[in-house]
Amino acid sequence: MLKNFRKISIIGPNGSGKTSLARTLGEKLSLPAIHIDTYIWGENWTLKDRAEAENKIKDLLQNQNSWIVDGYINYAPKEMLELADLVIYLNYTNLRAVFHNIKRWIKHRKNKRDELPEGCEDSLQIKNLFEIWQGGVVQLIENALTKYPPKNLVRIKSPKELKIFIDKNL
Repeated sequence: MLKNFRKISIIGPNGSGKTSLARTLGEKLSLPAIHIDTYIWGENWTLKDRAEAENKIKDLLQNQNSWIVDGYINYAPKEMLELADLVIYLNYTNLRAVFHNIKRWIKHRKNKRDELPEGCEDSLQIKNLFEIWQGGVVQLIENALTKYPPKNLVRIKSPKELKIFIDKNL
């Protein structure tokens, strides 16, 4: 099933595994991965110019024949959702999302992730964990899904469900 899709968006709360999934699917399906974080963050966690970043993302999504995009839904949500042949929503519980953020921090706290520029090592901030716990990011995603309904949406509720979905559809 996944081999039939040439444009795949992966959405979900912070730390849910969007980038890891994009890398895995990109390799297995021979699709280029577009990581939103690459376009929005500058060195030392400085935000790049929002309009410029969003225009670059829109341009890539509109003008490439195939891609897997992952990242924050606040940048180019219309394109991420409406242009995708498939949207995979890592719709984990708030508790699991908090746990994944802590796990990511442990893994990357001294080394930056590949998709981020220099000086962007992960930090563990209570206010961010609290926002995730409260479901603020999930509400942004749900609002975007309502406003820009995708052609095909798969909601994944747990890592186990994701593994079953991948194993069944690759």
